[in-house]
Amino acid sequence: MTLHGTSAKGSFDILVNDIPHVAYTFPGMKQAPIGPGYAFSVYGPTQAGLLTVTLKNDGNMTYVIAPYNYDGLEYASVTFPGHT
Repeated sequence: MTLHGTSAKGSFDILVNDIPHVAYTFPGMKQAPIGPGYAFSVYGPTQAGLLTVTLKNDGNMTYVIAPYNYDGLEYASVTFPGHT
């Protein structure tokens, strides 16, 4: 993640069961308010739904699309855990 004022640019490499699932760059994300213990939270629309990426100060990250609706798959949310 690269933070710029109230916006951000993210580059993501997502693995599912250690197999590459998707990799992309997401410019134009917006920063969200954060509470104690968080380094940042950013969000932006995707083709599947609203993406929110949050990084805690301990290095743990969550990548959440909610609600998720893409290519015939519909879920209340899809979450990928990660780390820096």
